[in-house]
Order: sequence, then C-alpha cells, then structure tokens
Amino acid sequence: MKRKNPSWKKQTYQLADDGSFIIHDYNFTKPFSSFFPGVSGLWGRPLWAFYVNRGQGLVSFGSLDKDRAIMEFLPANQAYERAGLSGFRTFIKVSRKNKEPVFYEPFLNTKDNQDARVKNQMRITSYDLRIEEINIRLGLKVTVRYFPLPAESIGALVRLVRVENIGNTEVRIDVLDGMPKVVPYGMDNFCLKNISRTIESMMKVSNYDMGVPFFHLKTEPQDRPEVVQIKSGSFYLTISRSASKKTASLVRPLVDPAVIFGPTREFLYPHCFLLKTPYRPGKQILEGRTPCAFSLLARTLAPKSVLNFTSFIGQADHKEKVNRFAKKILADPAYVDKKSIENQSIIEGLTNHTDTLTSHKAFNAYVRQNYLDNVLRGGYPIPIHTKKGKEIWDINLGTVGKASPVWADNKIFYPEVNGRFRILEPGQEECKILDSENLTMPDGRYAELYGSPAVAYGRVYFASEEGVYCLGNKNTKFTSTSPKMPKTEWQAPKNSEAAYIQVVPADVFLYSGNKNEFKVRAYDDKRRFIKEVEATWSLKGLGGSINNKGEYMPASKSMGLVGFVEATYNDLKSQARVRLFSKLPWSLDFESIDVDKNPAYWLGAGSARSPATKFIVKDLNGNKVLNKPVSVRGLQRGIIYIGPPDLSNYTMQVDVMSEKLKRKISDIGLINSGYTIDLMGTRQKIEIRSWMSEVRMAKNVTFRWQPDTWYTIKFSVDATGDKAMVKAKVWKKSDREPNEWTLKVEDPLPIHKGAPGMHAFSKTNVYFDNLKIINN
Repeated sequence: MKRKNPSWKKQTYQLADDGSFIIHDYNFTKPFSSFFPGVSGLWGRPLWAFYVNRGQGLVSFGSLDKDRAIMEFLPANQAYERAGLSGFRTFIKVSRKNKEPVFYEPFLNTKDNQDARVKNQMRITSYDLRIEEINIRLGLKVTVRYFPLPAESIGALVRLVRVENIGNTEVRIDVLDGMPKVVPYGMDNFCLKNISRTIESMMKVSNYDMGVPFFHLKTEPQDRPEVVQIKSGSFYLTISRSASKKTASLVRPLVDPAVIFGPTREFLYPHCFLLKTPYRPGKQILEGRTPCAFSLLARTLAPKSVLNFTSFIGQADHKEKVNRFAKKILADPAYVDKKSIENQSIIEGLTNHTDTLTSHKAFNAYVRQNYLDNVLRGGYPIPIHTKKGKEIWDINLGTVGKASPVWADNKIFYPEVNGRFRILEPGQEECKILDSENLTMPDGRYAELYGSPAVAYGRVYFASEEGVYCLGNKNTKFTSTSPKMPKTEWQAPKNSEAAYIQVVPADVFLYSGNKNEFKVRAYDDKRRFIKEVEATWSLKGLGGSINNKGEYMPASKSMGLVGFVEATYNDLKSQARVRLFSKLPWSLDFESIDVDKNPAYWLGAGSARSPATKFIVKDLNGNKVLNKPVSVRGLQRGIIYIGPPDLSNYTMQVDVMSEKLKRKISDIGLINSGYTIDLMGTRQKIEIRSWMSEVRMAKNVTFRWQPDTWYTIKFSVDATGDKAMVKAKVWKKSDREPNEWTLKVEDPLPIHKGAPGMHAFSKTNVYFDNLKIINN
C-alpha cells in the first residue's frame, strides 16, 4: 500500500506579527534547545528552565544550578531523545456513549497519533512557551503553556493545560497530567547521576494530606557525623477552576509511579490508568522510592466546552510557605492571569531598552532576544525611584560588567572587564564620574577585571589580571579594630554530665620513636566544655603502646601506617587519627599494595569508587603501578601529598608515563617543599614553579618527550640559607642518568619546608612507579 507523505514533509516555520516564533509539526523539524530567561522581577525567585522542540517542550528545570533540579537536567542530545518519556506527559482516555475508551497521549511522535491526522505547533516568545495539538479523529484540541512565576517568595514554573472538545458530540475525558519523575530537594546532580538507587531510601513525600505534596530527602546525604534534616523541598500544586472561574479546588496529585505505570519503570504508557474506567488509584507509598507528580481529572465535555487546570511546580524553604501560597491562589480567581501579564511585562520592560524598528520583523525580534539572552547575561542595574515613581538618574557604565558595583564612602566603585575602573559620586540630580582609569598589561593590552572591590579599614582593594590595587590615603595610619564578639557561654555549669568527649589532638603525624600525648575533653549536651577527664585508652590499626595517661609511643619501625587512638569514658567514645612515618629514605614500588587501593597515609588520593580525582594502584603488564585516570567528573588536575609537611632539603625520584589519546598528552610531575616540577605534554616543556597562579620564580625549557614511554624525573630542593636551589632532570628510563641537570632555578625567597607529593593533569591515563625520597 502506498503511504501518503509523512508529516515531516509539512513542517514550517513562521514569525508571527506579535513577535512569537511558530514551528508547525515541530517533532519533525531539526532539533534545537533553549532556556527561559530566568527573570522573576525585583523580588521574585527565578528558576532555570530548559526546553527542546520535542515532546511537551520543557524537559529540565530547577533553581540555582543543576544541584537544585526539580526535573533532572539533561544535555541537549539526551533531552531530544528523552523529552517524550521523562518530560511532562498528558494521558487522556476518551469515552463516548456505548463505545470503548480510546487512549490518547498528545504531543508524541507515535504511529497512532500520525494515523489520527494529528497537527501540532510550538509557539515561542521571550516570556513563555506554548504547544498546541489538534486530534481530528478524536475531536480534541490540547494546549499547554509554560511561564516562570514572577514576584513571589517561592520559585515556580506555571503550567496551564487546556483540553477542548472541538467535535460535535458529548465526550467524557479522564486526564492524567504531570511528571514521571520528581527530583526531591537535597538530591544533588552527583547523587542523581551516580547513586540514585541508593539515595532512594532517603526520599520522602510530606504534606500530602494538605493536597500539595512536598518532595525532599529526609536528611542531607553528606558523609559527616551530624544528621541534618532537610526542611526545604520541591512542590507540585494543581488547581482546577470552573468554566466561570468563580470556584476553584485543589487537585491532589498522585506521587507513587507504581499506581500509574504498574510494576514497569520504562514510563512507556500508564498501565494502571488504562485498566479500568473510571480509574481509581490504589494505596500509594510516600517514601523510599523516586516519586512522580500527576494530577487526575475527569470531566464530561459538551461540544465546544473546555477543561482547564493549572499546575505550579517549584521549590520553597518550608512546606508552611507552600500551604499559604496555595490558599492565596485559591482565593484569587484572577491570580494566574495577573501573574501571566506581570511576567510578560517584566521581560518586555527589559527588552524595550533595545527596541528596534526596521522593515524586517525578524531582525527586530532578533535584536530584542539577543539583548535578553546575551547582553543582560551578567545582570541588570535597577534604577532607584522616588515615591512618585520618577526616575532620578541613570548612567552608562560601558559594555561588559561581570563584577558587582560596591558602595562605600558615598561613592560607587565599579570595575569593567576590559580593564576600566571607575569611581562614581551619586547625587540627588545626577551621578558624576570622579575618576576613570584604564589598567593595562606590560604588552599593552587591557588587564581584565572580574572581581568586585573589597572595602576595609578606610581602603578599597581590588584585583586585576595585572595585579592587586589598594585605593586610599598613603599617609593615613593604618588601624584596625577587633569586632565585639557576642557573649557566649562556653563553660558548662557545675556538676554537668558529659554527653560528648573529644580526643585532642584529633589528627597528628608522628615519626617512629617519637612520643605523643593525648588528652580527653568532656562536653555537656550543648557542647559546652566541662573539664579534661581520665579515660581508658586503646589502639586500632597502630603498632606501639599507649599508657593510662594517653602517652602513645609508636613502634621503632613504622612507615606508612594509619590508625586510631581511641578513648572511652563512661560509655562515651572518641578517636584521633594518627599517621606514622619513618625517617628518610623512603622507597615505594607499589607491589605490596592491592589493586584499586592506595596508601592510606596519603592525602588527596581518593579511592577507586571516586568519580573525580583519584590515584590508585593498577596492574600494568604484570607490574603494579600508580594510575591517575581521566576523571569521570570534576577537574582533571589531581594533587596528592605523601608525607609530613615539615620535611626539607630532600630529593625525589619517580618513573612516569603518559598515554596518548588522539592528540592528547597529559602533564605529570612532582612536588618538593612547595616547589613543583611539571613535565608538560601538550607544550613539550619542563617547568619549575612555586605556584601555578604566580610566575614569581617560574622557569621552563623545551623538552621533547614521547607518550607511552617511561621517563624518570629527579627533583631536588636545597633551601639551607636565604636562597633555595631547585634542580630537576628528566631522562628516558631505558637510558643512563645524565650528569647535568635539565633545569636549575635559584629562588631568592626560599620555601624551607613542605610535604612531598605528586601531581597530574590527566587528559589521558598517567602512571607512576618506583618512587624514592632521600635526604640531600
């Protein structure tokens, strides 16, 4: 059978006279994505909202950042694929007299919808997003509109749904509309991507009896001794108004996906919803599983009649605030209309500043939208008005301002990215520019300014790319006063009972044969100090001995041990961590360390389960080596410290290798007494420096080296006097050690002590082996 042209042959684009952009049959057009402007007025709480031209458009939203998502953030390529399943969904059962119910899910690209001669469109403006679909076979028109809630103390997305009977006969519709997954408040992006199954045990839906479910974790998912309960939450609030808008009621959403989708978790179709008509959801589980949020409504629609309902999905500081918000909406029939107008007015008020009128309406609309998306990205200054609403003054402060202006001494200090710093004097009638300076780099280009000025002790401090500046009178004596501390009762009342104990010091490093004394402090239930007490002592994972006075003596040969000194007092326990080291020299070839582990006495090495920075032992061709892999998330640069910070005048040596991935080669090196040797892969250089952000004594030379080849780095620091001599040499492991140092640097401001360490910027796998540290 010859099929007609599919609907993707019909897609068209249209710019309407009101400036809205319309895409017909948008599911078959080229994919694109965008964000709402994230503006909610002077006193509102903005949300970010991400939408694509697939499914029901809006596919991710939340507050602040990805760690405060309400609907999980997805990058564009995943959003195109999953918008139809994990975005907003609308399930409709259409029932006519003496006929079996028909299931219909609008805005999806399915064969059933195409056979039903479905037509849809997406209408985009700078202030809202609308989608509309007409199902000719069923005689239904479904419209969804989104806009951010302006000028409220809670942040929320407003979703208006309208289902209209455009047929000639009466029809009953059962509608289930909402989100298949709600991200509970407190669940950050790491938990969502990596341990979402584990973290389900902490999920809870509260406030359900009030008709406004509040989604949150029970406690903060942090690895620390305190248990911190979460009071903030995400919420889902749906109201349904009568056709006259005179009466309104709350629609209590369904929050357990099992009563909608059944035992499956694919969210392909609402299995339970389709079983019976009318649909009656069973008992819901309100905690211990990832929740959903669907509003259930049923209505018999005469021809040309409409079912309207509105959902508010957002975040609030506590559920009492949401309950007050719900009462406010129900009491005002015109609330949604007023907020819609206010939202549009706020956005258009901003873009009116760049209103352009030419014969090309597309260009006019582009200028406004570009101003909103790009020019205002760093924020917008708000003019101060008098009680009568008259603008006092305004002033043009350049083009690119990343930092916030600072008010001090009746002046405004304003840095601009392109090296310009201004001092302004605001007045009753005008604002004067008292001074304007252009800061430049030695090569003549402007010195970039990103941070806001800091004001302290009669001076103004600000930092630029070129250096740090201080504004003030040089002849004024510098004085500072300590702030008055509020009176705090640190001492517990007499005869208080101990509720907590603390071993001090809590974290120490010791050399073999060096004794350390520990003490125990007792505190009351308000953590106020009572006194030092005598405790019973024990050792965990440590060699040596400890007496009843808390004096610990390590074994004579203890290298690389980590354990705990534990005190017990009246059934209360507390521990102190101890790292044990022997005197130099040290040697480590990693053969004695288990695969996927690292020495416990190191700092910053991470673990095999860490998705970010980690240094772990791997088996490489039958030889155990230390591996710094490419990080799954976070920064690729990793630094570990492998000894105490009081070492000085020592030499380090290690074998290193970097893999090559396409054109990528990693950076790799050692840290000795605060100095760094960096074997740079991309730049093919060796550099010695004291701090990456400051090139005070940095020096480098060209050094051509190959990936997938073992090299040896030797790094020595001698800082015995008022200067430090820092030396490094690098050679192929298969070659003889050269007599000459590859690079020498003399530092007139020596760093005398510092822990040894290793570092890598791992664009590819990096390996270390045969580490040695000896005294000079």
